[in-house]
This record gives sequence, structure tokens and C-alpha cells, in this order.
Amino acid sequence: MTDIELANLLDELIVKNNRETRHLEFKSNYQDANSLGEYISALSNGATLDNQENGYLFFGVNDTTLEIVGTTFNPATQKASFKLDKSNKNPNQHLEMGLRQYINPKINFQIQSFTANNGNRVVAFIIPAAKEEPTYFMGKAYVRVDSCKTELKNYPDWIRQIYNARNDWSAEIVESATINDLDPEAITQALEGYCQRFPHRAADAKEKWSISEFLDHAKVTINGKITRTALLLLGKEESAHNLNHIAQIVWRLDTGEERAATIFHPPFLLSAVNVRKAVRNYQFKIFPNNALLPAEVWKYDNRSILEALHNCIMHQDYAMNERIIVNEYADRLVFTNAGAFYDGEYEDYVEGKTTPKRYRNQFLANAMVNLKMVDSQGFGIHEMYQHQRERFLPMPDYNTSERNP
Repeated sequence: MTDIELANLLDELIVKNNRETRHLEFKSNYQDANSLGEYISALSNGATLDNQENGYLFFGVNDTTLEIVGTTFNPATQKASFKLDKSNKNPNQHLEMGLRQYINPKINFQIQSFTANNGNRVVAFIIPAAKEEPTYFMGKAYVRVDSCKTELKNYPDWIRQIYNARNDWSAEIVESATINDLDPEAITQALEGYCQRFPHRAADAKEKWSISEFLDHAKVTINGKITRTALLLLGKEESAHNLNHIAQIVWRLDTGEERAATIFHPPFLLSAVNVRKAVRNYQFKIFPNNALLPAEVWKYDNRSILEALHNCIMHQDYAMNERIIVNEYADRLVFTNAGAFYDGEYEDYVEGKTTPKRYRNQFLANAMVNLKMVDSQGFGIHEMYQHQRERFLPMPDYNTSERNP
């Protein structure tokens, strides 16, 4: 967010709430690292309980009068001593690094300094709401009750509410966007994909429906309103700011002899194809054990490249506000996105016998199925393995480490 947007947001929150809430906290100045970590946990959990996308902690605001007084707190240079137990501290650790280390599950909170509308300096912590489980700091989950911060374990009903909360980021309506923010070429391609997926509706889609009606039928928009899914898949590059998300696919080439990089923006329906075209693909000879003559195959199967990339788009944890990265090396392609496997492990899908019971981005997944970008039966990984086996080439591999490729 820009300085002006943050300054206006602060004024709006003060006027709208006129007090602190479970997802909103004001501090005149920084106190200590452990207290800050507990507040991040409390505000993340409170945001979920208050049905808010984010919790907010502002340094430089008097919590009693709500006067914007300014702060000298500088998170970028602040050192911290985190108290690990009654006798042990971890001194001289960088504050932000420590906070990200001790907060679980990992949430992509943002820290921004800005000038308020009255000219005073304020520091904002923008904290994503807890998703399907509480946010913990050093193994404990916190929540605000009235003006006090306390442990969440004392409120079992709230714990159940957090575990049952499943906000679908991709289904959110973007009030600032209109159909004019969508790319005409992407809409045309989306219509072709929809007609291939539903041939019995092709005549109506092409001859009777308006663009707005088609997008609603394809479950890309909701009652004519533009969703985040619509902007990701079909939005113009210059309209991506409406997402308040980085929304980029980065292709990087590093063969040892060659280096290059390109950033691709929405509409992702078109960008995925352009990323595939950027990959250096060529034919070479192989000598299968069951054949007398050599066979020529492509280094990479185009279907597998698109399958992998579309899966990155569909399963990305957009709350983490990260790019999708495609690294091309001399001997392999590596696709990286934010978010671990949401339903099971990749081994469950290799044989094509497992169907996902749920998706992280259910609305986005439905739209991509309807536009014939992906299937919804869990066959994607299985088919990638099949394509590689048919060409006598190495199998795909998955790394589900902390970075969650």
C-alpha cells in the first residue's frame, strides 16, 4: 500500500471503530519483542473472528485518545532479545527475522512506515487473518478480549470458529474493478476454453450470452461483479493493482552459459502460454530399450509445462503474497509457488486414483476447470508422470520443504 493509502486507512479505522478491537491495536511506541509477537498472534486470530482479511497494529497512535502522536520505532534497525523461557534469551537478533521465526504457521505480515495525514510518522503491521488454524507465537496462541491480550486456549468456542474459518481469497469481490479491467483477448480465449469444456452450451455462449453473462456462467465473476479470480486469469496488466497482490510469474534461465529473466503479469490465462513459449525446448534422440531404432522426442512436454504452471496458479497460497517462479536450468525445470499440498501429499495423486476433497482456492479452481485450464479429478500429476514415462524421460519430483514448492 502507498503512504497515502495507509494514511487514509488509519483515519478510516479510527473513525469507523473509535476504539481498539480484536483485530485492531494502537501503540504509542515499541516496547519489547515478545509482546509484539504476542500481539501479531492475537490480531491474526482476532481478524478471523471478526471476519476481516487483516489485523492491524499501528505504532504512533495513543491507544486511549486515538490521537496520532508519531513514533521513533524503526523495525528495520531494531534489535531484539526474545525471551525463550524464564532463564533464556536470544539477544541481539534482528526483530523482524525473529518474529518470522517464532510465529507459526508462517503468515506474510507486512511492516510499513508512513507519514500520517497530520504529518507524524507511523509504523503499520498488516497481519493476515489466521486460516483454518490459530496463529501461534512461541507455541502459544493469543487473542484480545476487551483491552487485554490473553491466551486463546481459554476460549474454546473461538478456537473452533478459527478452525472452521475458510476464507477463499480467490472468491473475494474487488469493488474497485469493472469489466473494463479485463483483457479482451483473454476473454476470447476463455470463451473458447469454456465451449470446449461444455460443447452443449457453446452455441448459447457464443451467440446469445453477453460477456458479463458468459463470465457468470463460467464462474469467473459473481453476479457481474469482478472477483480476484477474474483479475488473475483475465485481468489487464495495468489493472493488477486492484488485487493488492504481487501477481507475477517469473521465468529465469540459468544454464551456466546463458542467463535471462522475464516477468509475466496477468492475465495468467495468456501468460502461462507465454511462459511455456519462453522455455528453451528442442528435440533430441533417445534409444529406448524396447526399440531397434532411435526416437526423437522433445526435451519438455508442452502439456506437462502448462499442467505444472496451471497447478502453481490454482494452488498458490495468495495470502503469502509471493511470485510464482519458473527456473530453467540446463537439465531441468523447477516450478515454485507458495503453499504446501492442501489435501494430502503428491504421492497420493501419482497413480491417478485419488480425487481432491477440497481446494485452497475453490473459486479459482472451479473457474480454471470451466475454462479448460485444469481438470478437477486429481489426474494432473498422474498425467505428467505418464507423459514422461511414454517419452522414456525422468519422472517429475516434488519438494515439500518449508518453502512449499
